Amino acid sequence: MNVAFTTIGCKLNQADTDALRHAFEQQGHRVTLDPSAADAHIVNTCTVTGRADRDCRKAIRRARRAAPDALIVVVGCLAQTDEDRLRAMPEVDWVVHRGAFEALPAGLQRGTPPALAGPLGSLERRSVGDRARAQLVIQDGCERMCTYCKVPLARGPQRSLPADDVERACAELAAEGYPEIVLVGCNLGAWGEDSGEESLAGLLTRLLRADLPRLRLSSIEPDTLTDELAEVIAGSHGRICPHLHIAQQSGSPGVLEAMGRGTDVAFLERRIARLRHADPLFGIGFDLLVGFPAEDEAAFAETVELLERTRPANLHVFPFSPREGTPAMALGDTVSPPEKKRRVRTVIDLGEALRGEWLEAHLGRCLRVVVDRADDGRVSGIAETYARVSAEGREPIGTLAELTPTRVVNGELRAER
Repeated sequence: MNVAFTTIGCKLNQADTDALRHAFEQQGHRVTLDPSAADAHIVNTCTVTGRADRDCRKAIRRARRAAPDALIVVVGCLAQTDEDRLRAMPEVDWVVHRGAFEALPAGLQRGTPPALAGPLGSLERRSVGDRARAQLVIQDGCERMCTYCKVPLARGPQRSLPADDVERACAELAAEGYPEIVLVGCNLGAWGEDSGEESLAGLLTRLLRADLPRLRLSSIEPDTLTDELAEVIAGSHGRICPHLHIAQQSGSPGVLEAMGRGTDVAFLERRIARLRHADPLFGIGFDLLVGFPAEDEAAFAETVELLERTRPANLHVFPFSPREGTPAMALGDTVSPPEKKRRVRTVIDLGEALRGEWLEAHLGRCLRVVVDRADDGRVSGIAETYARVSAEGREPIGTLAELTPTRVVNGELRAER
């Protein structure tokens, strides 16, 4: 059977899709990149914002248009939180919960939806995509219960992969030849909180003793960037990539309090300063939620000022949208759509200027680049700081190349041979 996949959302969703793809191939199904050739189309959904919900429904309709006779199967976060609405869509054949993922390939073979084995399914999931980098899920779920967020409803409570299993999986991925391992979590910095085993900093210290390729951390919450974690990253001499994406959301303590999040912005700034002291090019990214009901003009200005002080290299900017089932729904949607759009544009424009400065600062520095694209005599890949670098060359995908950029072109670094 030919199976197509569409994935909307974060690295966790991509890891889920990769695990499903591998499971389908192991049971004799063929994965196709052509939606029109699919006998079944798996749509892995996201529900982080109202826009994500809309994008998922559009993807479902596109899948049906591409292959009118295919079986359309919806999985992922929106399937966990909005099952009834998805089942009401005429394009949808099956809605499958996360706890039935492992049985999905066999169910497809039988032609019957898989039974739910458990509410959450397996924790350990690995990327099996290209040979450039491996993604290893070591944590899932969240118990922060921020007032605007449906993720705890979609992903469930916190679960951590035991340290022994993390070390074993990393060793196996290293033996397979991956030059970089990305440690992924829904709330990665909370790894170990549920088991009391140790902290993320302790886990990383343990991994640094092993013969592993370089490690990269996925998105973390600002309150989990502890002094201990910052010290481990800064003292790893690049074995933990000098790059963090932080789900900061706002620079206003008042807005953060209304969001149900930590309000100590200075806490974050001190740790960023420590990381930048170790490496001035340390790549910092932020998630920002703009137009929250408590965000007046003065509060928005506090977010802009935070960006000007911390000078992040990457921004993911989302306009606030009320989410059913969250406390913020009761606050209404007090910032007008045009004003939200203006604030989003203001932040994006500032972010692009800050990213340009950061990229310029890379010029002349030798970077270790994991090649993930190779075409027509050119290669391109991700440096340790998460900057994209391209150059003439024919290194295969998965090579760790040393490149020294000499200019910035269209938001990426160019190196000359």
